[in-house]
Amino acid sequence: MTDEQAEALGRRLLACDGFRWMPGMLARHAHTGPIRVLCDQDGENYAEITVGPGPDGNEMQRPYEWGVVGRFPASGAFPCWPDMRDPATLGCALALVRERHGGSCCCVPAGHEWDVDDGLGDSILNDPEPTEAEALVAAMEAAP
Repeated sequence: MTDEQAEALGRRLLACDGFRWMPGMLARHAHTGPIRVLCDQDGENYAEITVGPGPDGNEMQRPYEWGVVGRFPASGAFPCWPDMRDPATLGCALALVRERHGGSCCCVPAGHEWDVDDGLGDSILNDPEPTEAEALVAAMEAAP
């Protein structure tokens, strides 16, 4: 998936009813590097300790050790979008899809493509060969 395709999918997901930033998601911004979401949109469920790279492998770090800049997600001049290439973001997107569909919707691999079942055995996708990220976004867009 190209950067442009990933951004387009992320922006589509961002525009969906029921979308919210969840801890663990990876956000992208046009003028920064990747941003890992550490708390939900209400500032709750904050990750007090995270794991990051260290000189001897992974190490535990506290956010105050590297500071906090502004509020997340920023809006207006600094829009962010979810990175649909990130495994944690895909998992959060799946949780949002299930929430929007009342837990009855599921994404399943169909060969190298993905399908989304509405819980009644019917596919809700129009694209015959979607990626997992495309299937999740389509499922959010099709949510009641």
